[in-house]
Amino acid sequence: MAGLFLTSCMENSTVIRVAKDGSGEIFARYYFSPQVTGMLGMMNGLAAQFSGAEGAPPSPAPSADDLLKPTKESLESDAASYGKGVTYERHEMGKNASGWDGYLVVYRFEDINQLKFNPSEPPGPFDDLAKSNPAAAAAIEAQKEEGKEIESPVKFTMADGVLTIDTGVSPDTISEIGEAGGGLAGGGPLGGPNGAQIDPAAAMQMAAGMFQGMRIAYFIRIDGEIAETNATYVDDTLITMSDMEPGKMMTDPNFGQIVKEAQALQGQQPDQAQIEAMMEKVKKIEGVKMETQEQVTVRFK
Repeated sequence: MAGLFLTSCMENSTVIRVAKDGSGEIFARYYFSPQVTGMLGMMNGLAAQFSGAEGAPPSPAPSADDLLKPTKESLESDAASYGKGVTYERHEMGKNASGWDGYLVVYRFEDINQLKFNPSEPPGPFDDLAKSNPAAAAAIEAQKEEGKEIESPVKFTMADGVLTIDTGVSPDTISEIGEAGGGLAGGGPLGGPNGAQIDPAAAMQMAAGMFQGMRIAYFIRIDGEIAETNATYVDDTLITMSDMEPGKMMTDPNFGQIVKEAQALQGQQPDQAQIEAMMEKVKKIEGVKMETQEQVTVRFK
């Protein structure tokens, strides 16, 4: 639960700027609410108090300084998570529009075909925060011990002046929406006073306050001009691939309805009509801007 709380008070946006030759830069921004830094201070303070006790475990949480003042060495090591040939370029501290402290880090790549990227778990402090949850920490360590490489749901292909992005959106996304909604709400109807049951959609609305201010977004910036693209959200040379604000999303009745429908489809293989209908509904949810096509192409001018 601690890991869930901490990541819910975080803003992350990633802009991948791509040149016609396939090279480019990654601009990753991370900002943390005062609640996050305060909670980390409390967790580490408690760990310090009991550090002298026999068998007392160290705090599983990173310190506030670890998040707000990353070292050049730590950021250089994160570069490898983006794929082969990605190198650290620079970073700078700053604040977001809400006044949260954080930083911008810039990486350089020479070949976007080698890039790896998971929009929901971008490289950086997410792993450190996730490790605050013992179950998540155990899963991460088990994966490392087995030598498994993290699968990148997004794949980039650059050839002959055309960038192709496999978005990772597929029929499985339908069931994932249901699983995510059920997970946020507790995995199904919740018990209330006097044995009453709370619908998952209602539970999400009640829990939405935990996620206020949270934002995870990722964009493609074309370095040059776009001759042609099938992308849904295009503003000049900026393409929005996903922009999620769970605090807004969870209070929208449309999202609750989508979760119900997605849960009803779990264990089934939805047909094309069901997939298209669901994706159209996703586009209407407040706090959600998501590319729902399986593949996006961009032709450079």
